Amino acid sequence: MTLRSIAPALLVLVLAASSCTRSASEDTTTTTEAVPAFDEDRCREVAVGIVDTMQSFVDRYAGADLGEVSAAGFEGIDELEAEVERARSEAAAEGCIDLLLQPILAAELERLQGEGAVGRQLVRFLRGDPSPAEMPAVEVTVTGGMDLAAVLDGAGSGSTITIEAGEHLVDELLVVDRPLTIRGTGTAAIVSSAPGAAVLLADGAALSLSNVAITHTGTSPASVIVALGGSLTMEGVEVSGGVQDPETGADGHGLAIVAADAGAPPSVMVSDSRFTGNERMGVAVFGDAAPNIVASEASDNGVCGICFFDESQGRVTGTLVTGNGLGIVAGGAAMPSIWENTV
Repeated sequence: MTLRSIAPALLVLVLAASSCTRSASEDTTTTTEAVPAFDEDRCREVAVGIVDTMQSFVDRYAGADLGEVSAAGFEGIDELEAEVERARSEAAAEGCIDLLLQPILAAELERLQGEGAVGRQLVRFLRGDPSPAEMPAVEVTVTGGMDLAAVLDGAGSGSTITIEAGEHLVDELLVVDRPLTIRGTGTAAIVSSAPGAAVLLADGAALSLSNVAITHTGTSPASVIVALGGSLTMEGVEVSGGVQDPETGADGHGLAIVAADAGAPPSVMVSDSRFTGNERMGVAVFGDAAPNIVASEASDNGVCGICFFDESQGRVTGTLVTGNGLGIVAGGAAMPSIWENTV
């Protein structure tokens, strides 16, 4: 279960908690029973309780790893929805119907806070805020000390993020699921300690990445860039520091291109880029992916410079492959086109 797939469930929760889903006539009894008088203090108490419950749920995922959440889903989401519905029903019985509760709850929702990519997206869904794909395009320059992950979260489709020279430290996964341009100036470098990956491309991504170094640092197992869907264009990018999981042997690649069982494989074009110092593979290609790697370099990677597996294809041309455990490898039914390289 992914963040994108859980969104409808969370939006249903928001609609149940913070929107007027019934007309005034539906909320008006036709019997002779007395209707409880509206008590603004009671409505505020209910709203505060609902948001506190939501905040406790979001706090569970502070610093959560996106991969783990995607695999396991959001534990407790059903209980959260039931708790919010219970609070609403009790409030309505006391005269605080949805029509009256909604504006108070909307104001209280503004204090929801989420830590990390997962937490921030949960907050966005709970508030009913637009997703980044629905937000307007912006042009942002990231300077020293700015939170690159937060900038990425706030950049709508078609945005351009320019990273100034220097090291920019990131401790959480950067997820791209929409068209974006990320480009560096001078010696711009993204230095990530995030587990699993530094950058992840999901369905819907169309990332143009240029003139920047992306390095994974620390001991957490990770590949540096993982392309699961969408498209990736790299020019003038250096990728290093992939760390292999000592227990499973997974991760440790500079660029991992993974074609899922269903859907189109990620489209990847690489030029004038360098993959170096990764514990396993500089570039690892899986499934039926078919990247185009031109005029680049794969050097000093532990297992191989560029490896093709499964039924992958693609092309490697004009590329320097040196100092790796193995050079260019095609295993399984892989059939890449390899020519005019220096190995």
